[in-house]
Amino acid sequence: MKKIVIIIAAILALMGCSKEPALQLNTEDVVMYSLDEHLITSNGTNVSFASENPYIASVNETTGKVTGMHIGETYINVVADQGSAKVKVTIKAKYHTITDPYINWGASRSDVLEKVNLAPDFEDDYEISYIYGDANYGDPHIVTSYLFKSGVALRSVIVFINNDYYAEAVLHLAERFQYIGEKQGVIVFADAIEDKDTKTLISISKQSGQYVIIYSQRD
Repeated sequence: MKKIVIIIAAILALMGCSKEPALQLNTEDVVMYSLDEHLITSNGTNVSFASENPYIASVNETTGKVTGMHIGETYINVVADQGSAKVKVTIKAKYHTITDPYINWGASRSDVLEKVNLAPDFEDDYEISYIYGDANYGDPHIVTSYLFKSGVALRSVIVFINNDYYAEAVLHLAERFQYIGEKQGVIVFADAIEDKDTKTLISISKQSGQYVIIYSQRD
């Protein structure tokens, strides 16, 4: 009887040794800037990688190279013969050039006033404006104006910036939105990679000697 118990124990031990190891990754949490790259490696075989939100971070499905896209958080799903795992990816901001406006198309005037939580410097039936700085001084952000359709629903936001901060403002937008293109001095961004998913278009250009950023609802 004792001999049988020893044999069974030996068989179980061999079975345990032959079991494939669980999937192990070189990282569980990655923090990076837009356009930074990070390589996810593992002990797995037949490994594939997929991003839950390619707008925030993309990944090569076979090599595991992650590229930061836009500010936010997402997960990279890793699947292999040994199992599956996730890597959290956080894209943080490098540029804080302007105060990002409140964007929620169709929002009421009271919604905007509550979210901005500042007394407006100008207000009428169709506009609420805030003055943040002076074009002649070192403040990059000058004026933000919220415009309302029929005086009721938010339809666009206009931000005036100091001309000296144009290049930084473009980089600020590129960290947050998808670059679409440039034509006749107008640079255009969108809030999604695919046109069908786009809800907001953002443009930056020079108008009447002043750089202006326009956030508008896509028709």
